[in-house]
Amino acid sequence: MGDQYSRRFFDFSRILLVAGMGLFYGISAEAKNWPPVPQIAWIGKNVQAVVNPGIFALQTDEVLPTDSDRVDHSLKGYEQPGLIAVLYDTAPRRSNIRVIDRSGQVVHEWTPRWLDVWSPDEGTFVARPPKDWYIHGMKVLPDGSFVANFEHYSTFRMDVCGEIVWKLDNFGHHSVSLGPDNTIWVPAEKRLLKETSDYPAHQAPFRAYQLQQVDLGGEVLKTIDLIDIFFKNDLDGFLFMRSPDNGIGWVAGDTLHLNDIEVVPAGYPSSLFEPGDLLVSMRNIQTLVVVDPHDETIKWTYSGGFVAQHDPDFLPSGNISIFDNRPHRMFQTDVRTTSRVLELDPLTGSRRTIIGDTSERTFFSRITGSHSHLENGNILIVASQEGRLLEFTRDGRLVWRYDARISEMENGRVYNAEVLPAHMDRAFFEAAKRSCEQ
Repeated sequence: MGDQYSRRFFDFSRILLVAGMGLFYGISAEAKNWPPVPQIAWIGKNVQAVVNPGIFALQTDEVLPTDSDRVDHSLKGYEQPGLIAVLYDTAPRRSNIRVIDRSGQVVHEWTPRWLDVWSPDEGTFVARPPKDWYIHGMKVLPDGSFVANFEHYSTFRMDVCGEIVWKLDNFGHHSVSLGPDNTIWVPAEKRLLKETSDYPAHQAPFRAYQLQQVDLGGEVLKTIDLIDIFFKNDLDGFLFMRSPDNGIGWVAGDTLHLNDIEVVPAGYPSSLFEPGDLLVSMRNIQTLVVVDPHDETIKWTYSGGFVAQHDPDFLPSGNISIFDNRPHRMFQTDVRTTSRVLELDPLTGSRRTIIGDTSERTFFSRITGSHSHLENGNILIVASQEGRLLEFTRDGRLVWRYDARISEMENGRVYNAEVLPAHMDRAFFEAAKRSCEQ
């Protein structure tokens, strides 16, 4: 009997010892980031990135007391004429589109809500979002309707009265680009939660991005698999630039982060590209490529001259401009944390800063952000993280600032903005409102 109690005491002591060692290692591993803490965190991050994209930091920076005025119209008379459509968050995961004048007065407003567009029994979605979801990517059309994306869920068109014209369960996201043929290109995706043999060395969960062409009636005309494009062009290396394991070359999660598709416009002066070619931006590999959508050949690539870039645009000169986020500068104590707009020569690879470091007012957005070149030569900046619009002259003078206020000193994150054409004036929207009320 004594031997039995001794064995039980010995076994119990071993259990306590192992448990104590496990507890000690667990506490130390978390504090010192020992295995398997990094591996578990990496797996969790990639699952979240696939199942619930957009969950991470969409907050805006604190508004400084010096910006207590919502509007700063510093150079009146230098602004590009026209009303401005602004897409921004009025609350977490809730976006409005406002048409404003230069004083910030609201001329027209849309309030798209997820459950108003997609009832719980409609569509095929992985991890359907909660009761609301934010919008990213917008194009206002000449008739007063617009096309936009519920980010990573759905591309849809809404008329000037706020009624849905069409919707797609395509997992559309980030941008909406209108081509010269009046078709729309949007980034779409497949979310793969199980292993597949279609993509070598890609482990679930991951997101397979697509380039999708849609007509103005909502019919999908073409869908191009972005991963397939790299394999077809023998450029596999771009697919594995985010491999976490040296030498093995496997990837998972949000590998490329496709965030824009721009169509080469008619009359664009280039010996490299043809009208209708697609300029594609991939944030997570700091890369731009130009693709022929007909035979899916890659005509041009550029990497490394920017960090976490967004919104490349074609310029009349034949060059390309890019919103260079530069989030890595948040961790440099000896430099200012700023984003910038670059101009890139696709023939030579040379680049220069257009707006940013040397402007009279800097701006920063860790993620999202965009810019547009206006008819009068000005540049409109969407500083998403600051929740504001900034219009600069070409030589960097601040013309106008608008803060998308949601409370006295808090801005909502701004995703997109565009200056509307001359015919879409106050009278246009007043007439639209009357027609909607009939």
